[in-house]
Amino acid sequence: IQCYLDAKRDAVQPSTFAGYEKLGRGLVSLVGKNKDITDIDDSTITDLTNKLKERGDSDNTIRHYIIMLNGVLQWNCCSFRAEPPKIEKYRGNFYTVGELQKLLAAAEGTPVEIVLYIASYLGLRRSEICGLRWDNVNLENHTIRVCEKLVQYNSLSGNQYDHSSKMKTAYSDRILPIPENLYYNLLQEPTNEGYIAHMPDGRPMQPKYISQVFDRLLKKHNLRKIRFHDLRHTCASLLLQSGVDMKTIQIILGHGQYST
Repeated sequence: IQCYLDAKRDAVQPSTFAGYEKLGRGLVSLVGKNKDITDIDDSTITDLTNKLKERGDSDNTIRHYIIMLNGVLQWNCCSFRAEPPKIEKYRGNFYTVGELQKLLAAAEGTPVEIVLYIASYLGLRRSEICGLRWDNVNLENHTIRVCEKLVQYNSLSGNQYDHSSKMKTAYSDRILPIPENLYYNLLQEPTNEGYIAHMPDGRPMQPKYISQVFDRLLKKHNLRKIRFHDLRHTCASLLLQSGVDMKTIQIILGHGQYST
């Protein structure tokens, strides 16, 4: 497992590697560090699955463990492969126009007001919003370039941040027009330097902090519970309702294919 991790370290982004590292450490603990890799078989998988279920892990987590184990087996040229459990794909949710208006009204004056406007009007991912800086904004031309991201993750060393220009896909680096309502809110921001989504001391806003404040906002104002990421879905849905073609929506969201 350690040899597999060493090979993966420079091939993936730090946040992805932290996930591999965590799964690898878990496998050693659950399967047993003295287990020979050539002895991995169906009974090993059954035992691993039962242990994960007993401690309350979800089917999705179990799937990640088995995929990780298959990667280790393949890297070590073992012929055995385990079948990961199939899980129902979560398709997300979205707000209607009326619900979005209530949300933005409730967010007025809160630390995440500008964040919710960006998510709702441009459909940016949370990491893209956190990495967005005023240098990326051209108020004169009414455009924003999405070319950086900030990812928060847990590694063996603790809570980490990765601010990177390496976007999720080649299509994620994009220049978007600023809608009128968002433009007005950007003009109201007290500062136009550093990070757009920032803490009082100027540090970039943490992704988990955004989700926590968002969840509290929904609860406080008795709004229908959705995930923060569902504002991205809301943006796409409202663009569709407004008659925007699918190809344009694909470009706005930074997807490789509009079928996504």
